[in-house]
Amino acid sequence: MRFGLGLGILVGVILPSLCYGITVGQLREDCLASEHDRPLPALTCLAFIDGFVTGHTYGIADAATRLNIPTGEGLFSLCPPASVGPKQLAAEFVKWANENPQEWHKNAGTGLWQSLYLRWPCK
Repeated sequence: MRFGLGLGILVGVILPSLCYGITVGQLREDCLASEHDRPLPALTCLAFIDGFVTGHTYGIADAATRLNIPTGEGLFSLCPPASVGPKQLAAEFVKWANENPQEWHKNAGTGLWQSLYLRWPCK
C-alpha cells in the first residue's frame, strides 16, 4: 500500500513538477535515457509526454464542446492512433528534435506539440 502511494505521488506530483520549464533539448535527453541505466529521466520523459497528450486531448475536447465544434477538427488538434503509446510518441519527438537542433532552447511542450502535430494532425 505504501509503495503504491509513494509511486502515485512520484508520478502524479513530483515528476510533473520537475518537467515545468524544461526545454526541447532537456526533454530529448530524458527521452534518450535508458529505463535500466537512468530510470528517473526515462520515466520523466514518458510522464511528461503522456500528461501532455492527455491534457491536450481533454482540453481540445472541452473547448470543442463549449464552442460547439466537432472534436478532431481545428488547427491545434493532435490525432495519434489509439494504438500509439507514450514510447512511440517519445520516439517521434526524439526524431523531430534530432532533425531540429535549432529548437532545443524552446519550451518542451511547444516542441512536443509541434513534433506530434506534424506526424499526426487531425484530418
